[in-house]
Amino acid sequence: MRSFFKSITEEAVAKFLTSLKAVLIPMLMLQGALIIDAGILVYRAFPAMPEAFKLVASALLGFALAFPLLLSSVNSYILKEVKILWWSISFPMIFAGFTVFMSLLFFGAFDPQPTWTNSNYILVYFLSVFFGLIEYLYADLFVKKNKQRIRDIGLEEGFAELQKAHSDLKLNHHALKESHSELQKAHSDLNKSHAKLMELLTCQHCRDTFDKVHQKKRHEAKCMDNPKNQEA
Repeated sequence: MRSFFKSITEEAVAKFLTSLKAVLIPMLMLQGALIIDAGILVYRAFPAMPEAFKLVASALLGFALAFPLLLSSVNSYILKEVKILWWSISFPMIFAGFTVFMSLLFFGAFDPQPTWTNSNYILVYFLSVFFGLIEYLYADLFVKKNKQRIRDIGLEEGFAELQKAHSDLKLNHHALKESHSELQKAHSDLNKSHAKLMELLTCQHCRDTFDKVHQKKRHEAKCMDNPKNQEA
């Protein structure tokens, strides 16, 4: 029983890790963090204004700035690539660069007097670049997994249509067999009826056949092979 539940758990975990949800959930979590980062940066840049308006505007602009990263990434196949000299750069790559730069701004990497110490220098740049790479990775994975899901749905629908066609073919084959059996029975009955009809139209003495029963009877009365006529 334990091995049974273990196999079910392993199968469920493997199915989840290879599903679109496994990409979508952490990608949305990252987008939530980037929305907060963007909102804080906007809050810092705002001039003096009522605090309530400043908070609301920062939250709305943070969402408006960070969410297009997700939209442009997952819909990158619609957008044209940007050509810079001889390089073609996709929008997910561009926004990944913006994510790196936004993270550096959030951590204050370009401040005249950074709040973090020299020991955090590598960590700040590492996290900023890592966030950009993760942003690009999730976008790329999401697009490919979504294409795979659409392809799998098409294959499942095609397989279902093939199964239905196979089922219809089996039903038609069964109906054809029944029709063939009925045709054979009708043919057998026809042969029996024909044999009976020929027996009625055939002289029982000379075995000549006639078109009508009364012709046969008149012939039998005069037939030379009729024993009665031979005795006469």
